Amino acid sequence: MAALPVKTHPGLYYQAAWGGDLGNLTAGEKVKATGEELYLGVIRQTGAKGFYKVSVSEER
Repeated sequence: MAALPVKTHPGLYYQAAWGGDLGNLTAGEKVKATGEELYLGVIRQTGAKGFYKVSVSEER
């Protein structure tokens, strides 16, 4: 387990995704920002390659 620090805007929803292949990422839950920074939990990728993606939306 690991955490990605993300600068945020309060009121928006943030979601992290992770995986060893860009075409097959596992998405975590959406988290509503209440401050200027939050940490999104991810599964640390330990293989030859690993990818992380952060998505932002106005709705849950």
